[in-house]
Amino acid sequence: MACMKIENGNTMNRNSIIEETMYSRISNMSLIIMAGGMSSRMGYCKALLPWGDSVLIVEQIRKGLAAGFQGIIISLGVDSDLNEHIISTIRKYISEDDWKQIRVVYDSIPSCGPIQGIIKSFQSTLCDWNLVIAVDMPFVDYQLLLSYTCGDYENVESYIPVHDGYSEPLAGVYHRSLLKNFITSYHDGFYALQTVVEKVKSNLVVMDAYRHMFMNMNTYEEYQWCRARFESENRDVPIICVVASRRKTGKTTFIKKLVSELTKRHIVTGVIKSDAHQFTMDKEGSDTDEAIKAGAKAVMIASHNELAIRIKADYKNQMYYLSQILPVELVIMETRTQGVFPTIEVFRENYTEELVTPFNELVGLVEIDESSKIGTIEHHDIQDLIDTSIRVGVAQLHDTGQGEFFKSIMNHNMDMMRESCNKGKPPILFSYKDDTSFQLLVDAICRYIVRK
Repeated sequence: MACMKIENGNTMNRNSIIEETMYSRISNMSLIIMAGGMSSRMGYCKALLPWGDSVLIVEQIRKGLAAGFQGIIISLGVDSDLNEHIISTIRKYISEDDWKQIRVVYDSIPSCGPIQGIIKSFQSTLCDWNLVIAVDMPFVDYQLLLSYTCGDYENVESYIPVHDGYSEPLAGVYHRSLLKNFITSYHDGFYALQTVVEKVKSNLVVMDAYRHMFMNMNTYEEYQWCRARFESENRDVPIICVVASRRKTGKTTFIKKLVSELTKRHIVTGVIKSDAHQFTMDKEGSDTDEAIKAGAKAVMIASHNELAIRIKADYKNQMYYLSQILPVELVIMETRTQGVFPTIEVFRENYTEELVTPFNELVGLVEIDESSKIGTIEHHDIQDLIDTSIRVGVAQLHDTGQGEFFKSIMNHNMDMMRESCNKGKPPILFSYKDDTSFQLLVDAICRYIVRK
């Protein structure tokens, strides 16, 4: 297998490749969206997970239509009722003309991995070359990916992106001639695409510089963080909210440790603190204070290495806006009220009585009691917190178009979290004192940040 390495996103002939090959080949290529998985770890059909103003599979279809593929093939599983629901959902969001560009194929035998869907899709495709994409990879830029997988097609049967040593066969470009190889592998009982890729002429394209494109979601927690990154892409500055239902819970203690760790990882971080009480950061009678009293809307004082701005504002309406103009890579907003998504909620055992964050807005619960670690928290306490959050979330989403989707997800995940609690490892629970647990949370935040 040949290997082309792309570390910094630049190659000498990349522009010529794009201009001479990519646009002509994409119009003669099919997009195959793999959406027939069991979603066993997620516990809910990934294709129907809410995403933006629609659902994940619609997001992939829209991107495919915009990219200009000759056709789009959707590979679904064996559950006829679910398949009908997926198709009816898609047709709510796309036009009749766009639907004419889509073909749907179905698995006939369950639990065979993606290979059966590949076979059915290759039997249906009208194109020699096909981009195969998993439905749960919403960040793949089709044109960018193909600009790096548009080489000498005459001597290669597949192009597979690789990052950090991991190959991504469900984001690869395959020639239709591989159909016989997939059929042989299927009959031999080898259902992983990697089995076929390793035996044919493949070009492994190392795309470490674009590892974020291949973020996928197998669990609800991964889905939440991917949603967070999606929201971050639409913001000038990414935000993490840290909330608690009561004072003296430990938000500031947690934020100090979090900022310190993010700084060690070279992430420029800002903090905005909401204060329900009157406060001043200025001295009574100072020049800037007198200017404010005279009616100035804002004043600023600057020295050689710092500056301070004082603004007369309705913080509830302007706090988010102001967060977006800070010269940082991440803003942490501390508040006692419900924040914007994504939110980390801090609680203390035998002190916190309820959560203020709906479950669909949470990316983490942090136990702040320094005497405890994961596994020592009372099961019924964390279960009650989760139940409260789910009830709040369902109530708030009741009148939205995606309410039923979220309700199903949250109710199922309540069961999953209860089962996990019984094993002593609540899946979104982190401990302030347990450094391994804390570092996992920091790792997730770092993956979520979109550097502008």
